[in-house]
Amino acid sequence: IDQMIKNNYKIVFMGDDTWNGLYPNRFMRSYPYPSFNVWDLDTVDNGVRDHLYQELNQTDWNLLIGHFLGVDHCGHRYGPNHPEMQRKLGEINTVIKTVVEQIDDTTMLIVIGDHGMTSTGDHGGESEEEVTAGFFVYSKQPLLNLDGTKDSVKQVDIVPTLAAILGVPIPFQNLGILIPNCLPITNESFEIETWRLVLYHLWVNVNQVQNYIKEYS
Repeated sequence: IDQMIKNNYKIVFMGDDTWNGLYPNRFMRSYPYPSFNVWDLDTVDNGVRDHLYQELNQTDWNLLIGHFLGVDHCGHRYGPNHPEMQRKLGEINTVIKTVVEQIDDTTMLIVIGDHGMTSTGDHGGESEEEVTAGFFVYSKQPLLNLDGTKDSVKQVDIVPTLAAILGVPIPFQNLGILIPNCLPITNESFEIETWRLVLYHLWVNVNQVQNYIKEYS
């Protein structure tokens, strides 16, 4: 967030009000909603959805952040196999479909789950169920496919990838590795300029990790 602010990017946020506490005065527009009532599956999601669709029609922002909470709250309240979870997942699928249809050719959609959950709806441990989450990237421009489709990526790798997509420096303390297949192809013919762009971002990534290691070695 701060890297984008330093580069004069405009950010609009909607959802979990914890963000406003973590990043005060960073957002051009903000639509926060109370986040700690796990019995409420819909208030935050409805607010995010309504503002998200409106903001997609605006042209003065560089980044939209929508933090939905219904699936998380539903997991804590009912677990992942309850009919209410099917309802909430269906709502999120509808949001994704609507956004895909509404964005233009220069906008990317990135959907990230911050954690999974056990059969009882808990998280915070190290089980496969808890540390595995969804990650979806969509662009109307084609994306790179350098080494085929991977089954999974590491969460720490999302940070340098987002930095490359947004054109901002990688945060100093991040040790992730760029995910090239998330980068949009800038030329349909995949000419040398695209390879140069990929190599540049990889060089930036390696240089940042090297600087971190030097600082703390």
